[in-house]
Formats: sequence, structure tokens, C-alpha cells
Amino acid sequence: METEQLQHFQTSGETWGKLAEKGKLPAVIDPRDLKGRKNLYIDILQKRAIQKALGKEKRKFILDFGCGSGRFSDLLVRRCEFMLGVEITKEMLDLAKDECEQKDIGLALFDGLNLPIKDEKVDAAISVTVLQYITDDSLLNRVLSEVQKSLKPGGKFICIEQVTKNKKRWQRDLKTYLHLFEQNNFKKVADYPIRKGHFLLLYPIYFGLIPKIFFKVVANFEMILRKIFRHSLRDYHEYFFEMKKI
Repeated sequence: METEQLQHFQTSGETWGKLAEKGKLPAVIDPRDLKGRKNLYIDILQKRAIQKALGKEKRKFILDFGCGSGRFSDLLVRRCEFMLGVEITKEMLDLAKDECEQKDIGLALFDGLNLPIKDEKVDAAISVTVLQYITDDSLLNRVLSEVQKSLKPGGKFICIEQVTKNKKRWQRDLKTYLHLFEQNNFKKVADYPIRKGHFLLLYPIYFGLIPKIFFKVVANFEMILRKIFRHSLRDYHEYFFEMKKI
């Protein structure tokens, strides 16, 4: 991928290659969380949201789009006959290999635009905090089109992305995401916030004041809370999107 194109898939901070050196969770969540408590909490919360959406049904083929360090592999492989993780950064993919030693998991390096999958082969695609880093809307349209083509008719696209109403923040708003999904022939099944960026209990978690054994309880509490208090004008939220291919 050319450097000019790659910048649309990159954070404004360290490169994905450098982030991969920090380990499975800090590489893809918060590299500044040295103790790992905040990252573990967010990882637990995101996995619980995805697990609930997938249910107990076992699918033939699940795509982990932008698999990063491979942290969702254990969850996804139990719900399919074969899982493929695709990633644009070699260093991230090398990190994912340590997480994906099973025979029914495949990993592929790709250019961010052209999925190495035949059309209409995927039963469900999962993507977590990947789309938000594609900074150009026209490029994101191309990416969503590729995901849509890979899905079987009626296939699910489940993703979690940061959303905001604050125009001073860098994240997209909810209306923009829903419009982009609709443009690419996805029908909305559900969309709702699951986590607030600066949730008050995140601070005692970060400083070790809440034991790890309570993280699942706090995660469940926050997901319920977010459905009641859906929006903050200043902060961002992590939104859960469940879309279906038309």
C-alpha cells in the first residue's frame, strides 16, 4: 500500500507497527495503560457485547475484519467452523499468530481495500474500533463495500466504533455511520452505546481500586446505564452496531 493511502488507516500517534510492540491489549486499546486494568475492562465489555449479539448459533465462516492482535480469536472460533482474521500491519499480524494457533483460524495480510475472500462466503463479520481510523469517508465507503460483498445474503456485520455529538472531537457522529452503512446496502438491526469514554468508574479501575473480579459486573452495569443515558454532548461513546446485508 502506498504511504499516501496508508495514512488513512493510521492513528495520529504511533504507527500500528510500533503499537504492536506493546502487547495484545495496549496495542489496540490504550498504549498508555501500563498496568493493563483499563484495557482489560474495555476488552471484557466489548467481548460481552459481541458474545450477546452472536448468541450460541455456530456459523460456518466468521471474518474478523482488522483483527489487530487477535484478541477476539478465542471468542469467535468457538462460534464458527472457520475464522479468518485480516489485518493491514505485518507486526500486528505477527502478534496475532501467538493468539491463533488453532487449525480452524486463518490470518491474512491485506491492503485495507481488497479482501482476499470470494463474494458471499462470510456468515458474519466482526470489526472493533477499526472503521473509526479510516479518516476519509469515500475510502470508508470502499471498505464497507468490500465487507458487504464478502457477506452472504442476510449475513451480519457487527462492529463497535467511537461515536460523538461533539463537533470538536475527531470521531464521526451516529448519523454519519448509519448513512454510510445504508449507502452500502446494510439494514440496521440495532445500534446503541455500550461504553462512555470517560465513565466515572473507569478511574478507580485504572488505579486498581476496583478488583478485577468485579470487572464483568461493572461492564454489565455500564452497558445497562448507557441504554438509559444514551448521549453526552461533550464525551464520546463506544457504539455497538449490528447490520444485516440486504
